[in-house]
Amino acid sequence: MLTYARQLFTRGPRPNTSFISASLGTDVLAKNGYVKIKPTLQLPSDARIFAAGDIIDFPEQKQVGKYYTHADIVATNIVSILENQPVTMKYKGPSFEGIVLTIGKVRFQVWRKLDLNTDANGLTETRCNLLQFPLGGDIWRQGLCLHQI
Repeated sequence: MLTYARQLFTRGPRPNTSFISASLGTDVLAKNGYVKIKPTLQLPSDARIFAAGDIIDFPEQKQVGKYYTHADIVATNIVSILENQPVTMKYKGPSFEGIVLTIGKVRFQVWRKLDLNTDANGLTETRCNLLQFPLGGDIWRQGLCLHQI
């Protein structure tokens, strides 16, 4: 049996961040419950504290695939602080948003948004790209869809 000091449930549509506001104050969280951040992933209220992952108040899909970018920025910026250098590495968001689905044991597909175009009437056209790959890597089939939001 494992013993632990605190159990945090990490699933659901809203971030489980109430313990953060309880310890750091309510101004740390945005109204939606996500942690407010600077582009450097530091808290605006305390530059010695960083936030990363699904809890950050940043307009992006919350997916595990973004952890490596968040971790790289946080680690680089912590090293800068330890070396008395300015913190300069900033998070600009993901290179693309997508959904990855496995198709059995032999391939997977990626559904990603390529670009957005808004016309004079305010209608937004979203170009989506559907890529299917064998689990080895080469492109198997590519499709394109257009729709308006």
